[in-house]
Parts: sequence; structure tokens; C-alpha cells
Amino acid sequence: MIGLTLNGGLGNLLFIYAHAYYLSKKLNTSFVLIKHGEPILLYRYFNVERNTFYYIDQIFFEHKGFKLFFSHYLRRIYLSCMQLLFVSKVVVVNNIEDPLIVLNNVKDGTVYEGYFQSELYFKSYANELKQTLTIKEKYANEYLKNFDWLKTKKKIVTIHIRRTDYKDAFGYLGLGSSNLILPFDYYHQLIKEIHHPLHFYVFISDDIAPVKAEFAYLPNTYFSEENEITDFQLMLNADICIIANSSFSWWAAYLNKRKKTVYCPKYYLGFLKEIEYPTKIYPENWIQIAVR
Repeated sequence: MIGLTLNGGLGNLLFIYAHAYYLSKKLNTSFVLIKHGEPILLYRYFNVERNTFYYIDQIFFEHKGFKLFFSHYLRRIYLSCMQLLFVSKVVVVNNIEDPLIVLNNVKDGTVYEGYFQSELYFKSYANELKQTLTIKEKYANEYLKNFDWLKTKKKIVTIHIRRTDYKDAFGYLGLGSSNLILPFDYYHQLIKEIHHPLHFYVFISDDIAPVKAEFAYLPNTYFSEENEITDFQLMLNADICIIANSSFSWWAAYLNKRKKTVYCPKYYLGFLKEIEYPTKIYPENWIQIAVR
């Protein structure tokens, strides 16, 4: 058995799950996702493989009769027992490590902690994962009902702008600032280069008001104020994806099954120092744009 510790929001969870899937196939073993706090968003929104450990967790620790504190206390005991029985060591993987070197050293009976933000961490099973990671019918139907009108647009361009939690979150990384929000010029530059009268621009952000003000000059726009799984599907159904340095839009673009074009910020979080961080974050066919 291998274990992976869950951290972060939906995009980070998708990276961690994808690596768990890869390891379970490569090592021919089972996996457990070690979580703390709220139920896993991944299982809420996606049809994904569920193993015995998932069902044990659901039966005993997500039961409506348990108080939240009691449930979490029992889960800690359960996970501690599982690690004593099946796991011999814990390995922490840093985002600066080369994924290919990390993959050469994977072993069963290990708990892995990290974010695994590269396609290389699961590329051998990428096609299987893309078939597996589908949106649950409930959310897919809601999207189709509310956004059927988008089908009338010739070419949909989604633009993801990550703001609120990037303002003061990254000082510990030493990447030039604690604020790693991409400048608006990154988006203006791209829009200028690719603009066509038939483009319909869909803006997605966790802070939509300043985005509306900044891009008010554009015709043919929609500024989303939807929930995260709807925003995810807007990107999932685009012809052109302009993503942020965000695992959320990374995955929406990656799972998009259209013949899409993906534009992404060069160096990802390391754009201020021109240092790629995380290492090998992008698929080879994505177009990396310098951030000025």
C-alpha cells in the first residue's frame, strides 16, 4: 500500500490523486488518500476510482451521526494504524525536484507528501486518467442547462485570473515576492496577439470586480460569478485556454478534450525570478508566454 497526503484546493488534489493513481498501477498496489478536515472535493465533483480505503472512510468517518471532532479523531487513529501496518517510511517530495528522478525511486509501503505538479508524475497513465476524471452527471447537467447558449459562439476563449489567495501567500518560497499574482499585462498582451472578431471571451476569477473593470474595453465577453465546478467546466469546454499560474486552470485546460490551444505563464510561480517552479510543470505542447 502507498499513501498520499492531501493538501490544497481542487487543482492540487487532482495532481495528488493522479500521482496516487500512477503509483498504484506502477507498483501494483492499493493507495489511501490521507486527508484532514473537510470531505475531499475530488470525490464531490468527479467520477473517480474508489477503493476499499475510500469506502471505509465514508462508512465510519463521514456518517451524519458523528460529530465533526469525533469523526476527525477516529480518522487520525485509523490512519495511524494503517501506516503502522502497511507503511515503512514517509517521503517528502519538493517542487524543485526533477519528477523523473523522483519516479526512479518510488517504492511500495511509503507515504508520499508533496504536490506532484507535473504531467510527468502520471504521464504513463495519462490517457486512462483523462477517461477516469469525468465530472459527475449532476454538475455536468447543470452546466449544460445554464450554458447551452455558449454553443452559439464560434470560438470560446477562457481567461483565468487568480488573485485573492495569491496576494500574500508565497513569501516562504523565495521567488521574489510573497505576491505572485500575474500582472494584467500578461493577459492584455495575449489578447492583443490572438484577438479575432469572432472570439468570445469568458473571464474567470476569484475576484471578478477588478477584472471586469480592467477588461471592460473588450466586446463579446462574459464575466463568470459561478461556483468553482462551473468555472472549471467553462475552461473544460473552451477552444483557447489562457491559464494563470494556478493548478485549478492547469487541470481544466489539461482535461479539456477539444482541439484546444493552451497559453500559460512562463516559469509558473517563478516568473519574477525567471526560475521554473515547480519543475517541469507544463506539458510540451502548451505555449509558454513571458510575463513582463
